[in-house]
Amino acid sequence: MATGSPDSAYYQLGERYRSLLARHGVELRLLQTAGSIENLARLRDLESGVSVAFVQGGLTSAEQSPGLLSLGTMFYEPLWVFHRTRLRSPRT
Repeated sequence: MATGSPDSAYYQLGERYRSLLARHGVELRLLQTAGSIENLARLRDLESGVSVAFVQGGLTSAEQSPGLLSLGTMFYEPLWVFHRTRLRSPRT
């Protein structure tokens, strides 16, 4: 399973899945990656050895990634929007 960096939520979820599946005799090997974009690239590459990965929603579509199936949405990720404003001096 392609996850993310060791300090990411994706990697931590991968660890939990590995533990749960081990109870049923299934060995899950985790692959640390740079995140969703790399995970998607590995899923598309039939030679990568990756058959399951965490990928953020909206990175691809059925047309862009034929042969890949989503098992569903696990959780919503917050979207933070920052913008720069011009500093103004306080009014007296």
